[in-house]
Amino acid sequence: MIDDLLDTIRNIAWDLGIGWEVAQLHPEQSPLVDTGRRLIILNSNWPNKREMPFQAAHELAHVINGDVGTYYYTRERTDSRIEGSANRQALKILVPLYFQSIDRENANVQQFMVDLSIPSWLEPKAEETIGAFYCRLCKTSGGDVDD
Repeated sequence: MIDDLLDTIRNIAWDLGIGWEVAQLHPEQSPLVDTGRRLIILNSNWPNKREMPFQAAHELAHVINGDVGTYYYTRERTDSRIEGSANRQALKILVPLYFQSIDRENANVQQFMVDLSIPSWLEPKAEETIGAFYCRLCKTSGGDVDD
């Protein structure tokens, strides 16, 4: 699952003209994005591989959001508007990929958070994003949201 998600996020980045590198860095070196160069760099030595799809989506989000500069991923909660926006956009990227073949009644936000090692303080935003994903599916399929 992790490799499939990373491949899909990489393909999204490439489709948007964003470069992608996976480098063997020190295990504590955070992934980063240089928005000016439109380049995402992930660390293949990162100690928690399950976290890498969220990292990748987060860094991709900085470019999609039009942020300017170099940003290093952090799991820490921040009041930064830019980082908060990148976290929300990362969830918008990941939720459809993760839940695409999961029926609404089987959707489990806690499992999503654990599977992708998403920081627990993002759970309310993940719940909101998952709810919006299934509401959009209901609207496009002609189903009732209360089904």
